[in-house]
Amino acid sequence: MNVTAKSGMRVRMAMVLLCGVLLVVWFAIGIGAEEELIPHAPIEILGDTGFTVENGVVAGTGTAEDPYLIVGWSIDATDMPFGIHVEGTTKAFTIKRCHVFGASSTAVNLVNIEPACITDCQMESSFYGLSIEKSERVSVNDNTFLENEYASLFLINASSNDVHENLFDSGGIGILFYEKAMNNAVHDNIFDDCKIGISILSLAGGGNRIYYNDFLSCRAASEACNLWDDGKGTGNYWSEYGRKDANGDGIGDVSYRIFGSGYEYDYHPVMNPFHPRTDG
Repeated sequence: MNVTAKSGMRVRMAMVLLCGVLLVVWFAIGIGAEEELIPHAPIEILGDTGFTVENGVVAGTGTAEDPYLIVGWSIDATDMPFGIHVEGTTKAFTIKRCHVFGASSTAVNLVNIEPACITDCQMESSFYGLSIEKSERVSVNDNTFLENEYASLFLINASSNDVHENLFDSGGIGILFYEKAMNNAVHDNIFDDCKIGISILSLAGGGNRIYYNDFLSCRAASEACNLWDDGKGTGNYWSEYGRKDANGDGIGDVSYRIFGSGYEYDYHPVMNPFHPRTDG
């Protein structure tokens, strides 16, 4: 076999290997999404140059159409302050299907970032499950927060974020708003047996819209000015509501008072859960 033929064969073999690697990656983040998570050390990304393979990035270019993907990791943060810490970035990224637990401070900590998506993750047994600080345009959806000591989600100086379709189960506060946490949307979540489902402190400001959520065996408290319905006549479900619906329209006849000094009400509390639990 001549040199040219050998060279051509090497090129073809390299292309086959490359295709195989790409298939493995796409199976890991797509078709193989039900595979077991892979253990990974805690991740720290400081600035856009930190989006590397060593820091758990498996794909993406950092654009809105093709965000960096951090997918499929199990991160034991025992004796560490953070499981995943991202700060000072401008590139788009998604953290998906990760299990982060045991952090002494925060399982997933985001500071001065946008845009980002945290989806299909489990954050548990940490002081905070997820903290979003000085950040906008973060989508937090389809996650499970379990037994985080003080708060599952901490919003501080964070605005225009969308928190939806998450389960906040037991532990401390479900969502804590603090210091200019304004104009966020919180909808279609379940708060189950938290000490307080949502707590909005006076320094948080206001303008947060909160609707279509199920508050099961927990209340909400607010010292600011926020909106507890969708603006179209439907609010939230409160398991402790206990009032009547005389006309059978599914909306309680008496407004639900939000605990605290903010004099806020859910003017349209619903009579039945939006998202009935099926896991017992």
